[in-house]
Amino acid sequence: MGVQAYPPHLEAMRIRNCVARHIALAYRADVSNEDDVGKIFQAVRDQYGTVDILINHADLQQDAPVDQMTLAQWDKIIGFNLTGHFLCAREALDG
Repeated sequence: MGVQAYPPHLEAMRIRNCVARHIALAYRADVSNEDDVGKIFQAVRDQYGTVDILINHADLQQDAPVDQMTLAQWDKIIGFNLTGHFLCAREALDG
């Protein structure tokens, strides 16, 4: 598994070119669910062959004082904000 790193100015140019060609996808899924994440990345690979850029920017905010937050709320936040980012990054690198 290799990661191609570009100087910031070239990376910005690659992103602009992708956007200009309208090669961007959005999917609705539960990013804390390993199967959902796998399906998203398989769909991208089926259509484009590879993942060039991952914008791993899904976050969930559910404010509550610690003494009022339930474990279910905590698990949902951690699952979405941490596990989801991990699963997406792992899938992006797996191809």
